Amino acid sequence: MKVYEAEIWTRFLRQTELEFLDITYDLHLGKGVPWLPVEPEYMKRLKLAVTRKRVDAVAETADDVWIFEVKPRIGLSALGQLLAYFELYQGEYGGEQSIMLGAVGYDIEPDIQETFELHAVNTFLVTRAG
Repeated sequence: MKVYEAEIWTRFLRQTELEFLDITYDLHLGKGVPWLPVEPEYMKRLKLAVTRKRVDAVAETADDVWIFEVKPRIGLSALGQLLAYFELYQGEYGGEQSIMLGAVGYDIEPDIQETFELHAVNTFLVTRAG
């Protein structure tokens, strides 16, 4: 999570009514870019570290697992990321708890709220400083 995203996330944590038992930041998902058999081990590790998908935050409540994407302005890129993270998370960590998706930001692009709702992605708007 970038510094400006961390500020948004901190505001969200102060404003939300969700009660998190545990939060994991920058969770890597997926296989990443494949490497060549002739590449040294350090190169394989480096490729994995920089090419796997990275979730901003995964938070656990008593009932659910929440996958969050944090952006100053929530847009279609957040929707695409969250839908992909959902599939990858299920494949790697699927369990008993339901998986909820959330986009957190200061505002949301026009004309897309209904699309987020259609895909069961929750949007959380936080107040700016000042």
